[in-house]
Amino acid sequence: MTSQVVLVSSLVRSGLPTKLIIPLLRNHPSAQSPSSVDANLEELFAAELARLDCKMTCMGLSRSAIQEHLERMRSPVHA
Repeated sequence: MTSQVVLVSSLVRSGLPTKLIIPLLRNHPSAQSPSSVDANLEELFAAELARLDCKMTCMGLSRSAIQEHLERMRSPVHA
């Protein structure tokens, strides 16, 4: 049990969402060959990757908009 707690703690600290940790532990890949990893687990990881990519794109757009507004506020015209 202690080794599983350490593993979960490590996965959380590495940034893996808890919604992926539980299915990952159920299908612990160390007991399987890479070719036998559950297809549902692969789909969960692919969906999370797509969600993060979308979120990062949105954050990039927001960052660009804020940067543009800040540059306009700092321009000599506003001084």
